[in-house]
Amino acid sequence: MIHIEYLDFIMDINVDDGMNISYLSWKTKTLIKGDFQRQSQGHTYGMPLMFPTPNRTRNNRYRYKGKEYAAKMHGLFRNLPFMIVHNSEGAGDYRVTGALKWDASYEEFEKYPFECILKIHIIIQLDRLIYQYEITNIGEASLPYGFGIHPFFENQRGDAKIMTEAKKILESQNSINTGEIQEVKKTDYDLSRFKPVSALKLDTVYMMENNREKLFEVAVIQWDDYQLSMRCSNDFSYLVVYTPENYDKFCIEPQTCSIDAFNLYDKGYKEVSGVQEVGKNETKSGTIQFILSK
Repeated sequence: MIHIEYLDFIMDINVDDGMNISYLSWKTKTLIKGDFQRQSQGHTYGMPLMFPTPNRTRNNRYRYKGKEYAAKMHGLFRNLPFMIVHNSEGAGDYRVTGALKWDASYEEFEKYPFECILKIHIIIQLDRLIYQYEITNIGEASLPYGFGIHPFFENQRGDAKIMTEAKKILESQNSINTGEIQEVKKTDYDLSRFKPVSALKLDTVYMMENNREKLFEVAVIQWDDYQLSMRCSNDFSYLVVYTPENYDKFCIEPQTCSIDAFNLYDKGYKEVSGVQEVGKNETKSGTIQFILSK
């Protein structure tokens, strides 16, 4: 576990559990606080990463280029230990980098037989947390992937409101995306104005507009005394909003792909799936920022 107190931030990173940010606060506001009962049961908690298959996969099986593989909820890398390659204060920031080399030495390699190195960079600056992934293909074949994070934000006082300018959602059956698209205007899915989290019953994939900006705002969370603007690089084309009933936390999950993305890709919904591919010896990366204000 890495514990950091820097400027107005306090953060815990569980290095041995997928670089999970199990605690995060800014000034006096607790943003993320790990539910260790969920952790003990093997469920998501804190702010885990999701790679290479974010969220659900139909029947826990996926196809890619004619071959079928077993999948795991939220991806194989979520609970794996990372090696810390950087952990220090710099000029105006604090940086932690964890790396994982995925190869045949892993027991579950056959479920995702694509050699790669995944690096996670976590950077604290004055008013923001910067979270970056970097994936390098060290194998021979093209490497497919999806990446996302699954933060559980605090709502103990019931004062949280959320908004996103996303105009479309992906339709689903039994929590699996079908590939069909629905407009949100004049529906209960419309979050173009702030809505209280307590009034929502969502487990929904929103589609972000194709944005040419390097970073664009995908969602805003407001509490009575704080605001968080979530901004992403343009590879994050999807946003899952999850508001579980009778629970004092909610999730805003930026993803580079849809739910069941690999199977949608295999069925010909390549653009809708959002599946990314990395060529041999190539690297792809993406960025998520939490920008905080009072």
